[in-house]
Amino acid sequence: MSSGDEGSGSTSNRPPDHDRLRIVEALLRAQDNAVELVTIVGRCANDADAGAAVRERFGTDEANAALDMQVRRFTTSTRSRLETERENLAQGLGRDT
Repeated sequence: MSSGDEGSGSTSNRPPDHDRLRIVEALLRAQDNAVELVTIVGRCANDADAGAAVRERFGTDEANAALDMQVRRFTTSTRSRLETERENLAQGLGRDT
């Protein structure tokens, strides 16, 4: 899992915590829909098709973050860490989770 420039478009006007929050939320959605995500990717011919299919289905610009997520990261401990990180980032940005 990486935490760099996974989103699309310019991020220079947003704080890094905002971008990271979007990625963490995308990773949590990937975990919530793991079976469907794997099924979609398994039907695609290549990485580009998989990214397009995941973006089309889940409507997220962070499809690469979800696609880059290693299967071993679908554990409950990783989910708990991501939920805690999301809460901390959202609080720092004045948002409710």
